[in-house]
This record gives sequence, C-alpha cells and structure tokens, in this order.
Amino acid sequence: MDIGSILSQIIVAIATGLIAAYFSYRKAREDAEIKLLNTIDESTAKERLEAYKVLWKKMKPLPQYPRPEKVTYRTLKMLNEDFRDWYFYIGGVYLTKESKDLYLDAQEQLYNLWKPHEQSLDDEIKEPKQKSDEIPEKPGEKEPDEYETARKKLSDLRNQLAEDLRSRLPPGA
Repeated sequence: MDIGSILSQIIVAIATGLIAAYFSYRKAREDAEIKLLNTIDESTAKERLEAYKVLWKKMKPLPQYPRPEKVTYRTLKMLNEDFRDWYFYIGGVYLTKESKDLYLDAQEQLYNLWKPHEQSLDDEIKEPKQKSDEIPEKPGEKEPDEYETARKKLSDLRNQLAEDLRSRLPPGA
C-alpha cells in the first residue's frame, strides 16, 4: 500500500465520520425540538382545559334543556360581560382560531340581543310568536326566538371547545 492510498483512505474515513457526526447531531437536535414542542403542547392542552372549563360553566344560563323559567336581557348582558372578562383574564389566549370565531359570534349575538333593550334589562327575552303583519314564506313561520338564537350560538361554541380538547372522541382514538 502506498502513501497516497493510505491518505485517501484516511480522508474518506474522516469525511465519513464528519458526515455521520453531522447527521447524528441534526437528529439529536430535531428529537430535542420535538420533545420540547410536545412538552409545550401538553402544557398548553392542560391550561386550555382549565380555561375552557371556566367558560363552559359561564354558559349555564342558556341551556337547551331544561329551559329556564325566566331569562332577562340583563342575563344576556351579564353573560356578555362575563365572557369578555374570561377572554381577557383567563382564557382568550387558549382559543383556537375556530373557537375564537365562534366565541366572537356568540359575543356579538349576545350584545345584539340585549343592547336594544338597555333601558329595560329586566324584561324577559322574546318568545317566538307568529308574525301577524307579514305573510309567512312557509306555513307556521315564526319570529326568531331570542333565547334559541343565543342558545344555539353557545351550543356551537361548546361543541368547538369539546373538539379542541378532543373530549368527544372514542377512547383510544
């Protein structure tokens, strides 16, 4: 074996070692980043769960069943304000884009329902009734039920919160 052949083998061995070290380093760094992101995701998921539990409880005044005896515009205003406080003090930062969109829709709907009744907040919200001065497009068409309109927005939000938490998936999914 001549000196050139030996040097060539040494250079190949060093290059191979450097390349292997480089890829080993990249793999270790990538694994560390993934581990960090998983830790952050787990932490965020736990904090999101706690924040969402608080928001979920705030929606109690407008359940589907049983419908409360009396819901006033003041109830809607207080819920609107409670939502705002929750957003800024507890959980707005944890909302996913989808949840934030539904949260803002619910906030807007609540505001639009109570604001025109600001001088009579203790009045009960409107029940559905047959429109008397218009010919309905469909037989039995009714005015919008303010309670149901607000409740549906909150139901949509609750469904998205559950989706964010993956809490309605079958076990092991």
